[in-house]
Amino acid sequence: MSSSTRSHPNFITQLSERTESFLKVELPDYAAAQTQLTWILTLLALSSLGLLILLSRRRRRNDSTHVLVTTARTVQYGSLVAALVLAVLSPWNHTDRTVYQAPLLTESEAQELLHRAAAVAYQNYASVVSRNRTGPNNNQDPSGFLQEPLGWHKTRREAYLTTDLKLATDPFTAHDRAWLADKLDARLAPLLSRLYGISQASIRCNDLFLVRYQAGKRARLRKHVDDVDLSFNLLLSTNFTGGGTRFFNGWQQKLNNPAPENDHEFVFYHAQPRRAGTVLLHSSQVEHEGHQVDTGTRFILAGFLSVDRVNPLTSTSNRLSLFASWFHAQWVQIRLRAAHQQAKAEQKHSRSILTLWWSTLTAGAGALLLFLIEALSQHQAVELVSADHANEFIAALDEEYQNGNQPQQQRASWYRGQQLQLQMDGSVWRVWDTRRENEELFQEL
Repeated sequence: MSSSTRSHPNFITQLSERTESFLKVELPDYAAAQTQLTWILTLLALSSLGLLILLSRRRRRNDSTHVLVTTARTVQYGSLVAALVLAVLSPWNHTDRTVYQAPLLTESEAQELLHRAAAVAYQNYASVVSRNRTGPNNNQDPSGFLQEPLGWHKTRREAYLTTDLKLATDPFTAHDRAWLADKLDARLAPLLSRLYGISQASIRCNDLFLVRYQAGKRARLRKHVDDVDLSFNLLLSTNFTGGGTRFFNGWQQKLNNPAPENDHEFVFYHAQPRRAGTVLLHSSQVEHEGHQVDTGTRFILAGFLSVDRVNPLTSTSNRLSLFASWFHAQWVQIRLRAAHQQAKAEQKHSRSILTLWWSTLTAGAGALLLFLIEALSQHQAVELVSADHANEFIAALDEEYQNGNQPQQQRASWYRGQQLQLQMDGSVWRVWDTRRENEELFQEL
């Protein structure tokens, strides 16, 4: 039975014994943890209710003030104990500052993706040349396609400029996208489900793009966090020196407040995989940077992933456990940040006290959660599979996928759900301009 069909009632993928045998570390048993935590929290709720009834009966029945105070205190203390239980025992709260490294593509597949990207870049370049020859305004090149490297975007992401190609909106063919989606469905989706205790259906790629870091031309990307739940970057080339991704210990930085030139002292992992096809997986809130490429060109495929309880396009449930969402501190913190951003935007048009209160509350609660996550999480890097067994691991994942028969609605979304900003309840708040301009294309993906 395949990894796609071997799922617990909470729809967390279970890899086969053969596939899991390649892992160098033992991963959490999320199904057992969910059962255990459900019993503990149920007993805690029943105990709190019993205590509340006992304390209330010790006072006169008409002493409503005492009942209200007792109820508030019981709820407060019960919630605190529940939070401590989740912080200590929930494996969903133990992966927030872990960086995983694993094989995802074979080296020949990584090279194939680069060949396809080169063809797309040439199409971008040729389209601008043709348009400028026939159009009324010559030398129009808003995306920088006529500059080296030809055909690559150079003007997107104003805050963090990259040289890139987008899988959804650049002229990749339907076959190109299907080829890559098949690899991601077979390998990345089950691996993410197993690592993070989430359903595959809850995985929605919000952005997927190829990036090139070339010595002397945008050779690095400064320190940042990503505006989603999970991030990955997949190495596609090895003909460079330097480079890699550096991950920072946010807690140590807060304690020491280093000058920018000294922040290298708080790098807990400098990932420099040297096998093309190797992927790095991590929470988007781990601060990281693309390190300087000294010689050559480093190509990666980067993906920003949202973990959604509800499909924002269909409003159907994604079967995401409460423990992976509302009982998961990092997941809640990201939703609070989104709610704060929305409240700030609304403040430009509304001066209501309620909007100001909500903006302040979400900002404060989000900052507190982030502080606790940084303070309590173990910052670490984990190599999941030995390089010697990379191709065997990939083959095992492929075999499970090919033997399975997973319904479309239980699969991750790689293209159609991209470029959306969601509200705290999971509904769509804003659509990116590039999606709005290409809405027909997104409907076909």
